[in-house]
Amino acid sequence: RHAFERYCTDVMACSKMAGDYLFGDQVFQERGQVLHNAIRTEEYAFQTEVRERLRRELGADKELVIGHVGRFNENKNHKFLVDVFEKVLEKEKDALLLLIGEGETMDDVKKQVSEKGMERQVRFLGIKKNVNEWLQAMDVFAFPSITKNEAFGLALAEAMYCRCPAVTFHIEGSGVNWVSLNGVTGIEVDNSDSKKYASAIDTLLKDDSLRKQYADAARKRVIEYFTIEKEQEAANEIYKQL
Repeated sequence: RHAFERYCTDVMACSKMAGDYLFGDQVFQERGQVLHNAIRTEEYAFQTEVRERLRRELGADKELVIGHVGRFNENKNHKFLVDVFEKVLEKEKDALLLLIGEGETMDDVKKQVSEKGMERQVRFLGIKKNVNEWLQAMDVFAFPSITKNEAFGLALAEAMYCRCPAVTFHIEGSGVNWVSLNGVTGIEVDNSDSKKYASAIDTLLKDDSLRKQYADAARKRVIEYFTIEKEQEAANEIYKQL
């Protein structure tokens, strides 16, 4: 931080919260600019036929599908998510959990799922080149990261554009809660509270109307703030000011 204060005339971050955390409140307030992470919306355009095809592959007819995309590591909190999903199954016996990604903790998570006898309900899909399509097969997006290392949550924005309302934690100093707004595009709960997290997922699974309301608002928010086109414009304006 001392180097930033001494040598940098301008600093940038993907959210105000991340900027405050990285550079300090005062430096970012005086010299900071926000340039959000962004998505190419044309790659994530919702297609009903894609959703139906992938759900047939899963054998998911009327089942409600919870999904997560991310590298398997401690920061992404997969073990917590499996424990939460076990609670969800107590009320939604036919729910499915899709986990897309690989990483150093995947074997441990697979063992955890096996020990709980949930192999049928938890699907490990590995690395997928068509994540944009798999997001469309989901009903709710679980984003259980708990630390400031999650400065923005690009996968979160991608899911939101695919009309997937998200359940997130409140993470002080992270941009996650700026990307998805509590009570608008999804549900935010106290950090690491497994009962509230499971309850939030259950609320979205049970209430079709609320899920649709949040899904519509989530897509609208991405269009308004987190597209490549928007951020190209913002970047041009920042460079003009330098």
